[in-house]
Amino acid sequence: MSGKPKDWSLLMTIVTSLLLGVSVEAKCPPLENIYPCSCSENIDTCFYSCKGLDNNTSFLVYEQFRSCPTIHFSIVSGEIFSLPHRFFGGFGSVERFSLSLIHTKLEYLGETSSGLSAFDGLSVKNEFSVYMQWTDLGSSFDWSAFSAVDFGPEVSTTFFSNISEFSELSPGFYTAFSGSNMNSLVVSVAGLKSVGEIPLGQFSSLVNVNFERNSLTEIKRSNFPRPAPELENIDLNRNRLSYLPGDLFTDMFKLKMLDISINQISVLIEETFKPIFTSLDRLIVIGLPLTCDCRLAWILPDWREKVIDASGMAWPVTCNEPPNLAGKRVRDLQVQDLACKVKQ
Repeated sequence: MSGKPKDWSLLMTIVTSLLLGVSVEAKCPPLENIYPCSCSENIDTCFYSCKGLDNNTSFLVYEQFRSCPTIHFSIVSGEIFSLPHRFFGGFGSVERFSLSLIHTKLEYLGETSSGLSAFDGLSVKNEFSVYMQWTDLGSSFDWSAFSAVDFGPEVSTTFFSNISEFSELSPGFYTAFSGSNMNSLVVSVAGLKSVGEIPLGQFSSLVNVNFERNSLTEIKRSNFPRPAPELENIDLNRNRLSYLPGDLFTDMFKLKMLDISINQISVLIEETFKPIFTSLDRLIVIGLPLTCDCRLAWILPDWREKVIDASGMAWPVTCNEPPNLAGKRVRDLQVQDLACKVKQ
C-alpha cells in the first residue's frame, strides 16, 4: 500500500510529459532541412512528400530522413534520371512502406552509373506498396532497384499503376519482386503490348491481376503464376485479345471473377473455361462480338446466373454471327437456337 502514492506520482509525471510534449522526440526532421521535401506525422506514421525534384536538386536531404514504423513516401511532379544510393535506405527496418510516383519522369531508382539502389538498407516486415499515376518510366526502365528491398517473410506487396507509360512488363519486373509475396498486381492504361513470363513456381501469393485498358493482343498461361492457388480476380477488359489459349486457366483453383469485356473474342470455348467454371462467380463479357453457334451451348444454362452481360442496360451482349441471330440478346437464346455447320 505504501508504494501506491509514489507509483501514482510517477504515472502522472509520464502523462504530463506526454501532454506537454516533453521528452517526446519528433519523428519528422525540421522542414528546412529536407526542402523541397516535407514531412508530417500521425501516431506511428510519417508522410514524406517531395515535389519538383530534378537532377539539379540537392539530394542530401535524404540524409535527414528519420524512420517511423510506417512510411508513406511520395514523389510528385519531378523529372529524375536517378536517385542517390540508399535514398530510402536510411529508414532502416520498418513495418510498412509505400511509395507513390505521381506526374513524374523517372529512369532509375538508384544510381545508374554504379547500379546501386535507392532501396539498399530498407527492410520491410509487413506491407510494401508501389503506386504510380501519370508516370513516365521511359523505354528502358530498370526494375532491378526494387530487388534491394529486404522483404520480410510475412510481407505483403501491392503494385498499382494507372495511366503511366511503359509498353512492356518485362521479365526483369518479376525478378525484382521475386521475394516480395505480391498479392495484387495492377497495370492499367499503360499502353502495355506485352507481359513477361512469371517464373515457374513464383508469385503464387497473387490474389488479383489487372491488365485492363491496354494494348495486349496475346495472353498466355505463363503470364500468370503456375500454379496460382490464391488467384481470385483477373481483369483483361479493353485490350485487343481475340483468343484465349486452352490452358489459360489451369491450376487456378480459386478464381472467382474474370473480366474479358471489350475485346475481340468471338468464341467462349468450353475446354478453356472448364477448369474455373465451378469456382467462378462472375464472368464479364460486355462488348464481345460473339458467334452464337453450338460452341456457346455449354454455357447457356448458366448464363443468367454467372455471366454479367449488361442486358437491360445500354450495352447488352448480342450475337454478332450467324446472320439469323445477329443482334439477338444471348441471354434470351435457347440451346436449340444454336447450331454449327456440318462439315461435308
